[in-house]
Formats: sequence, C-alpha cells, structure tokens
Amino acid sequence: MNNKGQVLIMFVILIPLILLFVMYVVDIGLIYTEKNKLDSITYETISFSLNNINDNNLNDKISNIINLNDKDIKIEVLKINKNEINITLKKEVKAIFGNIIGKNKYEILSNYKGNINNKKIIKEF
Repeated sequence: MNNKGQVLIMFVILIPLILLFVMYVVDIGLIYTEKNKLDSITYETISFSLNNINDNNLNDKISNIINLNDKDIKIEVLKINKNEINITLKKEVKAIFGNIIGKNKYEILSNYKGNINNKKIIKEF
C-alpha cells in the first residue's frame, strides 16, 4: 500500500503547528532575556542610589543611568524616603507569537527596594 499521500497531508497539517510552537518558544526566550536585563539595570540603579544617597541630583542621575542602558525603559515608581529607595521599571517587548493571538507587546516589570540604613537590596514581586 502507498502511504505517500498520507504523509504529505500530515506534513501540511503539522507544519503550521510546529511553526507556531517555535514562535512561542522564541517569544518566551526574548521575554526572559529582557526580564533579566531589566532586573540587572534595576539592581544596579538601586545600588548606585544607595551609595550616592546624599547627592542633590540623584533623580536625574538615576534617569541617566537607565537611559544609557536602554532608552525603551520607563520609570514607573521612583520613591526615596528616609529609610528606603523603591524603583520600579517597565519595558514593553515586541512579540512574534503575540501578533498571531492579538497581543503585539508584552509588558515586563522589575521592582527592587533598597534599605538606606543597612544597604540591603530586596527584590519585590
């Protein structure tokens, strides 16, 4: 019996599903990479802030540090109190798979809090 037609039909049916799965995996990888990058920038910004807490232009310097690393990052929260500094950064990542399901961008957030007294940095979820 000849199975060539059946294999061709299965290939035609499965190739779009395989391509969708590959696009999904690429999206997850891009989001994970950007999340790690955003966490790193937030951590370094908090660390810089804790070491230069008495600087007069600290808010401007924080904005410059963030913009030098990535211009697409937006500062959601920047609070400097007597005891702590809280920074939340947001970035939108373009999606490949998301275009198919109607979500063009993924929004990722990174939130860290630094204690001024003991210079401890805590990741907030």
